Amino acid sequence: MSKENVVVLKGRWQDTLPNLLGQGVFFDGVYFDTYSEHYEDMLELFDLLVGLLKPQGTFSFFNGLGADRLVCYDVYKSVVETDLANYGLGTKFREIEPPSSAKMESEWKENNIRRAYWKCPVKKLTEAVSEHLQEEPRRAPPMDPTTANRILHTKTPDIESITKPEDIDKTEEGDPSTNDSDSLSSPNQSAESNQLGKQPPASSRASPSASSTPEPTSSGRQSIGSPRSSADTTNPNIYVPGTTIRWFDLQPELRAKLRKFQKYEQKYPALFDAYKIEKRKNSIITTFEKVLQENTPVSNLGEVESFKDYINSVTAKNDMLSKELRTSAIFEKSLSREKKDLSEKVKRLEQQIHEYVGQLGEKEVELDAKQKETSSEPAVDSAVVNELEKQIEELKNTITTLENYSNDLKEQLRKKEEEYLSEVDIFKKEIEKLKQDNLEVTSLKAEIIQLKNDKSKISDELVSSKSSIKNLKESNDKINQELSKLRETNSDLESQLKLSSNKAEELNSEHLKEVRDLKKNISSLETSLASHKKLNQAFKDKLNERTKPSPDVVSTTISSLAATTGSKNKKRKNKKKKEQQPAEESESKEAEVENTKETETVDDHSDEGDTIELKHNYEILQEKVKMLENVQSEVNDLKEERSKLQKKLDLHKTAAESELELSNANASKLKSQIKAKDEEIENLRDMMRDLGDSLVTAKDELKELREGSADRKVLTDELDTKNQELNKLKGELEVLRVQNSNVVTDYEVSKASLVKKLEAATTAKDLVESKLKDVTECVDKLEKVIAQQDERSKKATEELAKSQKDLTDLRKDIDSKTKSYTTEKKKLDSQIEILKKEKAVAQKTIDDLKDFKSSETQLKLDLATLKTSLNRKDKVISENENRIKFLQEEKTSLNDQLIELRVKVSELTSQNKSFLDNKNTLVTRNENLRQEYNDLMMRLNKVTAENNKLMKEVGELSDKTELMH
Repeated sequence: MSKENVVVLKGRWQDTLPNLLGQGVFFDGVYFDTYSEHYEDMLELFDLLVGLLKPQGTFSFFNGLGADRLVCYDVYKSVVETDLANYGLGTKFREIEPPSSAKMESEWKENNIRRAYWKCPVKKLTEAVSEHLQEEPRRAPPMDPTTANRILHTKTPDIESITKPEDIDKTEEGDPSTNDSDSLSSPNQSAESNQLGKQPPASSRASPSASSTPEPTSSGRQSIGSPRSSADTTNPNIYVPGTTIRWFDLQPELRAKLRKFQKYEQKYPALFDAYKIEKRKNSIITTFEKVLQENTPVSNLGEVESFKDYINSVTAKNDMLSKELRTSAIFEKSLSREKKDLSEKVKRLEQQIHEYVGQLGEKEVELDAKQKETSSEPAVDSAVVNELEKQIEELKNTITTLENYSNDLKEQLRKKEEEYLSEVDIFKKEIEKLKQDNLEVTSLKAEIIQLKNDKSKISDELVSSKSSIKNLKESNDKINQELSKLRETNSDLESQLKLSSNKAEELNSEHLKEVRDLKKNISSLETSLASHKKLNQAFKDKLNERTKPSPDVVSTTISSLAATTGSKNKKRKNKKKKEQQPAEESESKEAEVENTKETETVDDHSDEGDTIELKHNYEILQEKVKMLENVQSEVNDLKEERSKLQKKLDLHKTAAESELELSNANASKLKSQIKAKDEEIENLRDMMRDLGDSLVTAKDELKELREGSADRKVLTDELDTKNQELNKLKGELEVLRVQNSNVVTDYEVSKASLVKKLEAATTAKDLVESKLKDVTECVDKLEKVIAQQDERSKKATEELAKSQKDLTDLRKDIDSKTKSYTTEKKKLDSQIEILKKEKAVAQKTIDDLKDFKSSETQLKLDLATLKTSLNRKDKVISENENRIKFLQEEKTSLNDQLIELRVKVSELTSQNKSFLDNKNTLVTRNENLRQEYNDLMMRLNKVTAENNKLMKEVGELSDKTELMH
């Protein structure tokens, strides 16, 4: 009681738990020990538990329901499991052997009643965990943006708009005596299953003596776990649960309290819906936070400034990259211009060299001619020699200037050659890195091939799932047809029931009419009997007045009367045994008969008119007897018709019950098929998740490669941009796959859209593979260009060797004076060759740059095509989503129709019960009518017997009168 962080609440849980629910208190685990409470109280506890458990929270209670019989214990176990499943809790039962003190030997007493407390061999401890919170948080696929937006924009109910228990208390205190019809729902709900969930008190586990309350009897009891229905206000046999007090005997204050709890219970669904909405919003926010944590330095949504800094840094990086690309393009243009200028200069120098070589040849020819002339003519003019020497000096000066200029060019070409060689080394290093990247690309290609194989398997599975979906659709259509048939049969049954009820009412009305007619006939017969009695008395009076009996006649009449009275006494005794009528009536009737006989014996001088009147009355009585026989035949016909109608009703009832059983069997089959399809979908999700993980690993490896190649120059930057584009495409592939998995979880019909998205993913993969092939082709082209340069250099060296041989041959022919010219010419040739090589290298670099530009344009075009294809895919996805929404709406409508049909079936069952009750009432009425009919027939038989006696007496009187005449 005095521990830290421990709060003890005193009182009943019905009073303390609602306050905790209003304060927002949550528990990791809840254990409930029932103490002499009914199972209906447990349902009220379940209502409160949903809002008190934390995520992954557990709930357990002492499951002692029906512990004295194993069958009842198993039944209560399944009932608890289904009820907790309705509340969204998955249950497990841990088997525990009870101690020997709690078994057959121990008994608990209550109101002098002894019984064994525990008879089951195993105690099943319930462990309930929320199903939607029980799963570990895996990497969930991203939600559809439209659904996420709709969820985030749904408004949760305002706290101020919801009525609180305090407000309900105020309203109830203002008017405590409201009508009882509203308050009957909660007691009836509590009385629905009060007898079914009664447990022995928990204290009996320790001690055998405990107190309990007698179980109340209620006429409105329902099955366990059924939805709570509103109470029947006209039913006076509703008892307070746990007592024998009637609901209508309670005080109005207690009824007001019960109404308050009912109203508070009505507000719970709104709070539960708000809790679900907030939970879904929280899941979207957590997924967004995870994405930010994986791809950005932001760890929470509250770090707004860090997120802004990250976006600014990304934009700055993009600006830097764009600036570097622009500077590299400008540098390429300047290099191309310098190359053109150098090529023009080289051409000019080559022309000048050819001209000077021609002039040297001409001068050499002139020198040879002059030497020959000097050799033939020893006396040579000095003026000619001086002119030749001047020309030679001029030529030497021009050659020196040309040499200086060529040296300058050589230095420039050497510097540029060094620059180009450094660039070539860089390109070689990059080519080596690209080769390594190519190896990685080959590994990625192998992985992509594996992914394609997996994709083919998945496509096969999707085809199978499509077929299963078709089968489910067909089964759904069949179910719809069966539902329509059931509706038709229900309508037919309703019409037949209406007809049968109308016929029953008609039969009842006919029976009532017949009974009334019979009563009228009986009254008329009684009046006729009274009139006959009066006539007989009148005859007696007349006979007494007219004639006086002689002694002989009197003696004969007395002897005859004694004989007849003896036989009549025997008959009277038999009639008393059969009919069990009172003796006074028979004696009075016999006295009347004796009086009539005496009057008959005495009446020898009766008139013929009186006999004619008696005959007429006799004929009237015979006609009435015939009428009664016709009425009896009609009553028998009505009974036969009634039995036929009863048989038809029984047949309809059996047919309706068989159809309901078939529909329940079909529903169970559908549930099993849906579970199998859900398992297949989960397997597909696992496959797609593995594919996504492999792509994420490939993405990480490409990121590491990009981080290692951060110091590259313009071409490496371009390659990085290409890799980034490839990564973006891979990210798009991942997004598409995740969307596919998300669409699979939405509904089974959306599997068709998965096929389209996977096809789109394969096209994107093909584009990625084509781009990787383009990159490898670029690398191969670079290698080929380098090999071509090597071959050209070899060819150039061979040509130089040939030209050197030719020059050596020429040198042998030319004199010592031309040796200097030839050396200079060789030097110029070598310079020209170097310039040509440099020209070829520059031309090659320009071609490579052009190729890179063309590849960039192709990549841009590919990006444009990809964007268009993505837009199309987005349109297709939106169409599929609309279709899924439409199918979900159809699903909800079908569920509503099913619910309506169930309600109608329940109504029909209630109507059937009411008809059975009407039938029972009609049967009882029919039995009463039969009894009345039997009584009437008995009376009719008596009347006919008396009539026969009278007719016999009339015949005897007539015979006597004839004898007298």
